[in-house]
Amino acid sequence: MNKKLRILHIIHGFNMGGAETIVKDYARLLDSNKFDLTVLCYAHYNGSPYEKLLKDKNINVIYICDYMPLYSKKGKISKIINHYQRYLLIRKYIHHINPDILHIHLPLGEYIRFANPSPNTIIFYTQHFATSRLLQLKNEVKSIKWMIKKYKFCMIALNDSMKSDLENAFGINDVKVINNGIDISEYKKIFDKRKKRIELGISENKKVLVHIGRFTKIKNQEFIVDVFENIKLKNKDFFLLLVGNGEDKVKIQELLKSKGLCNNSMILSDRTDVPELLRMSDVAIFPSLSEGLGIAAIEMQVAGLPVFASTNVPVETRISNKIEYLDINIGADKWAELIIESLEKENKAIYYNIDNWNIENNVRQLEELYEEYINDNK
Repeated sequence: MNKKLRILHIIHGFNMGGAETIVKDYARLLDSNKFDLTVLCYAHYNGSPYEKLLKDKNINVIYICDYMPLYSKKGKISKIINHYQRYLLIRKYIHHINPDILHIHLPLGEYIRFANPSPNTIIFYTQHFATSRLLQLKNEVKSIKWMIKKYKFCMIALNDSMKSDLENAFGINDVKVINNGIDISEYKKIFDKRKKRIELGISENKKVLVHIGRFTKIKNQEFIVDVFENIKLKNKDFFLLLVGNGEDKVKIQELLKSKGLCNNSMILSDRTDVPELLRMSDVAIFPSLSEGLGIAAIEMQVAGLPVFASTNVPVETRISNKIEYLDINIGADKWAELIIESLEKENKAIYYNIDNWNIENNVRQLEELYEEYINDNK
């Protein structure tokens, strides 16, 4: 019997963003007969359904904050101690696990440089956000160049344009492309839209405008509120549903309150029923200021919704005729007008290459890539 390959994924933690979702799916779907998987995180996210799901499936997840006595303490001294402990603990676990493949997600290259893994380790690095943003992180760029020079290194992009950008930025010519995928089967299950709306207290007569994403500046929820305010001036029958968590959540709640929109809106966090929330909605909005890919735009289309995305969202997210890319600069009023008009049209969804976004296919692609690099390293 062949020995299992030791795979170590490292990520900040299991907040419910796109990178965290893909790591969660890799962890639960990688072939356990071939791969001995561990996920290393440095933070807990209270109430994260992903943490519970991975625990229930007996996935080996190490949260190094559990081994930091001052992790929850405030103050300058505690912050300094925690900072150095994080580096030391990440190095400790990387050397203890001694993975065949170390797979990095999000900007964690400095930790890897400090850890200085075994020279036989193969390093995978998935770039989850726009290359232009990565290049602003000088220490991360320096760390990536160090890894390229010292290790057998595989960089993964989320789409072809990102692949080209990364190859130009780092002077390499072998960046791989693996799409972020979704569990398409979840969107095919028998579903009672009326029952879901009753559960949430949303009238069947309302037209629901939905957004999925972290509450952070780059997701542009302030603009969404402006668009919704303009929609309500033209059509009283709309309801806004925002799904996500993050540092700007309270700020957006206060903004909705200040505009008198609380009775016609709802914020939901830490949900495991995103496919149902999308399928009970009528139209989706995704006006990000920057995206590596924007997996939520894929989910929205698979749910059958008309989607209004910004031109900052890569066109690779077009998997149907249901998505339009609009410039933020045309203004919230124009966005509102086009969203209202979209629900007055009968537009049957036509999908393009939807299997390319099936998470099970993407995981098999990653497994083949792992095995290819291991075999080349022998």
